[in-house]
Amino acid sequence: MPVQIVGIQLFTMLLPLMSGLVYIDVRLVTIR
Repeated sequence: MPVQIVGIQLFTMLLPLMSGLVYIDVRLVTIR
């Protein structure tokens, strides 16, 4: 597999995870 495709797959897998972590952080800050 080309490196470009692997990079895109990793990016699409990590993007929802990172946005989810940011969302949780925002929720914790607003709860405080």
